[in-house]
Amino acid sequence: MEIFLGGFNMHKQIYSKFHKLSDSAWIELLYKSVNSRVIKGVSFPDFPEDNIQISTIGNKGINSLHEPKNMYQEIRRITKQQNKSFNKETKFFDFACGYGRMTRFFMKDIFPGNLYGSDVTKEFIDLCKTTFCIKCKKIAICGGGDVSFDINNPFPPLKYGNETFDVIMAYSLFSHLSEDAHLAWLKEFLRIIKPSGLIFLTFRQQSFLTDLKQKSIADNVSDYDKIMIERLGTTDVQDQFNMGEYIYSPNGGGYDLTNDFYGDTVIPNEYISNEWGKWFDIVEHYDDPLKLQQAFICIKPKKI
Repeated sequence: MEIFLGGFNMHKQIYSKFHKLSDSAWIELLYKSVNSRVIKGVSFPDFPEDNIQISTIGNKGINSLHEPKNMYQEIRRITKQQNKSFNKETKFFDFACGYGRMTRFFMKDIFPGNLYGSDVTKEFIDLCKTTFCIKCKKIAICGGGDVSFDINNPFPPLKYGNETFDVIMAYSLFSHLSEDAHLAWLKEFLRIIKPSGLIFLTFRQQSFLTDLKQKSIADNVSDYDKIMIERLGTTDVQDQFNMGEYIYSPNGGGYDLTNDFYGDTVIPNEYISNEWGKWFDIVEHYDDPLKLQQAFICIKPKKI
């Protein structure tokens, strides 16, 4: 049996070859990697089977990379504005990383060994450890390569020490958490982020409710949208949002996503100001579907 021992070198090869590449040129390579895993002699992360991609995010292939691209560009833009360069010491954490569709975007910028991903679903972490690994024809030495992938519990703590990370990203996680879970993870982020660090999150706000209202009077509505309209597209939910209340529908999800911490969530500005403002300052915040499908926020720890 042939064993290939270079699996752990994927991130090192990508970083060495493409670190100085422009962001736009790097994005083109990632799009190309959907159909060509080896580009310019360097192996790129693989993708899960189409059915896994679709069941997880509703898209597959190149279409699955549009949202990560937009999030990546926003993070790059804001870190530059904040004079926070990505150097060999920068540690980046993709929390709720899923199968790693966002994580791969930062392999150009983050030094090998400093890129981390974590998810509550073991199946996703297993996928990451396999797809972020160079494979030979007969066997793969898999473990996520130079990217550290770990399973986390539904509630903190994480295994990382205080003030470990310079950047934390959680895409579409806070659009699903119960209030207790969401507050617990904000506090945990505060513990593991450096005082000068930045946290990038997305979640649902008014544009999501407006979209549900529009869909409620449309002719052709998907079964998924019908469920969401029933749960969160009501006048009562809009009134709750207008009053600044945390909105959570505890319906759970696939895998081990139980409804004690996972469902569908909408978070109004007033709640963010009152609760998040205890620990964080807002760097930038908007709810603009033309930029990102969900509301976006960048926060940083309050100065002591």
